[in-house]
Amino acid sequence: MDTDLVLLLILIIISGAFSGAEIALTSLSPAKTKMLKNDHRPGAKAVYRLKQKPERLLITILIGNNLVNILATVVATIWGIKVFGSNALGIVTGALTLIILVFGEITPKTYAQKHAEGFARMMANPLLWFTYILYPIIWLLEKFIHGLMHLMKAKSPIKTMSEEEFLAMVDIGTKEGVIEEHEQEMIENVLEFTDTTVEEIMTTKSNIESLDVNTVIHEARQFFISHSHSRIPVYKGNLDNIVGILTVHDILKITQAEKPIEKLSDFHYLPPIVVPKTKAIAKLFREFQKRRQHIAIVVDERGNTVGLVTLEDILEEIVGDIVDESDQEKSLVTPIGKNEWLATGEATIEEVNEATGIELNYPEHQTVSLLILEKLQNFPRLGERIEYEQLEFQVKKMNKNIIEEVLITKL
Repeated sequence: MDTDLVLLLILIIISGAFSGAEIALTSLSPAKTKMLKNDHRPGAKAVYRLKQKPERLLITILIGNNLVNILATVVATIWGIKVFGSNALGIVTGALTLIILVFGEITPKTYAQKHAEGFARMMANPLLWFTYILYPIIWLLEKFIHGLMHLMKAKSPIKTMSEEEFLAMVDIGTKEGVIEEHEQEMIENVLEFTDTTVEEIMTTKSNIESLDVNTVIHEARQFFISHSHSRIPVYKGNLDNIVGILTVHDILKITQAEKPIEKLSDFHYLPPIVVPKTKAIAKLFREFQKRRQHIAIVVDERGNTVGLVTLEDILEEIVGDIVDESDQEKSLVTPIGKNEWLATGEATIEEVNEATGIELNYPEHQTVSLLILEKLQNFPRLGERIEYEQLEFQVKKMNKNIIEEVLITKL
């Protein structure tokens, strides 16, 4: 084979290697690059070193690629004149341009994009050696470009990372074993923390355990003992008029007083924290810290009570369920047979999704009761059924107009 053609083939392969290296090295994420620092596979540490100076890396690749392409043009021109004469020079140049475009640019860049890490490791050491060989030229170009940027008053872009990119980086860390699964969940919870509203985590009005202001102290004390709560809302007339929050400490103080009061109405309460259901839990958390309280009453746009939220509810959004010695593990959606589950009316759609393995197109923080009421547009009768997507919901138990138990069946 002609020596010129062999040399031309080698130069096109080298051109492709430079082009592929450019894509492979620039597409590696900061997280992946950092992982390669302690990776013992060939080329891994070299990749990390190259990525520490991205401008120098780009200059090195561009110098190498352009040198190779110029040499390829010279060799092709010499070969074309020898074989076809000077009249065919235009055809040879056009053919070479097409060959370099396909085999020196498009093909290697496409491959390198799909196999970025492997290609980067393969090219890292040769690129490092090339950097050392051409260091004086690269250094001069680097200084010239910096000076030019300074004259043009061009500032280096501030590197920012979107939430999606950060979560993708965390996901890579989990798959690589650098981050534990529970740590990943906590990180994701922290990111969601600022977007979560009180309505999504509150205890709904029908589930609030409370005391009437006319309750005698002895009964209130027994209520605390039987319900294992440290704080209880006290209302006058109904839950839309909550006068304060009674604590275990208050009960002890009342019962140990020289002249104990007889009813809760005689006690002086601190006014409760009242928040709209749209309030962000991050802001409520800061309010809890500022006012040194642990419980807030949630109201709608008309000022009616719709729920209750505690400091523990907020903390659980980050760290997961907090189970203390007084908590009892109770599932709100229980399997009772093949493709059948028994749920409480207050079970959330998220809990139904987890139990059934079906993702319903309905807000996860809403309850089974609300789904049934919205579907029927009326209070259900005992035994009444509705179908929603792949599930059937049948009302099995009611207390007045409150849905207490629902049979869920997969259709």
